[in-house]
Amino acid sequence: MNPTQDLREVTRWLGSPIVHIHVGSSSQEFAVHRDLICYSSPYFRAALTSGFQETNTGTIELPETNTKIVDLFMGWLYTRELSSTSLETGAWETEAERNVVAENPIERNGEKDDFGDSLKSDEKVKRKIQALMNALENETWKGEAETLFEDAVGKEFLDTLAAQIDKKVDNKIHTSMRRILELYVFADMVQIPAFKNCCIVKYDEFRRSIKKRCDSHDHDDFEMTLESISYTWKNIRDSDLIRVYLLDSISWRSEPSIRDGVIRKRDRRSPVDDLKRYFERVDEDFDS
Repeated sequence: MNPTQDLREVTRWLGSPIVHIHVGSSSQEFAVHRDLICYSSPYFRAALTSGFQETNTGTIELPETNTKIVDLFMGWLYTRELSSTSLETGAWETEAERNVVAENPIERNGEKDDFGDSLKSDEKVKRKIQALMNALENETWKGEAETLFEDAVGKEFLDTLAAQIDKKVDNKIHTSMRRILELYVFADMVQIPAFKNCCIVKYDEFRRSIKKRCDSHDHDDFEMTLESISYTWKNIRDSDLIRVYLLDSISWRSEPSIRDGVIRKRDRRSPVDDLKRYFERVDEDFDS
């Protein structure tokens, strides 16, 4: 089903009654059109049409589920899309730049303002960089700061800031990758293959983004990835195709001595490039 047909199916159900889902220990309430969620999810359809309490009250309780996961699910349910990875990463970079500048205040030595002689030479460079960083809104500092690389102190300072910014963004990406895997587990619970497939695409976008940003054998990066994969292994059935995807993605980023042996054993001749091989079949009668 193409995206246009997909959204047409969604709009079919927008005139139906509203039901409520109470999520997490705080019982945060989410409102959703009854026919839409029943059409999309066999899990919710069973809960709301079984004749039990949920059918009569129009309320479903999910006390063990993270509210952020359901919030993402609701966004997907009505748009059939997850947010843009490139836009998210760009926003995180801007946020990280601002935070790093705020966390690295430049203290002056001496009484004079601006760039008086009482300031040490390295301090003058740092103050100039601070002024450039304060221009983040129009990003003019990015071009002007290139001249500072001619100064050893300026280059070192800029390199330090860049490393801090990269670290913050990388952590954001890894947190999001973990959340996407949690979202996949939720999608499996509510039995929506199309949503699971969308999660794989989103996770792979983040994986490629972090691959470009980090050394392929970065220890901290690899450790965070393994922690997320371990979570998935504990919460998904053995036959689920995301296990194959995760094994393939790990194999192709391992050190050559390990990678070559694993790939030969698994008979994989190319890196993870065709995500459809990891997709579940979508039943268009019940899923969009």
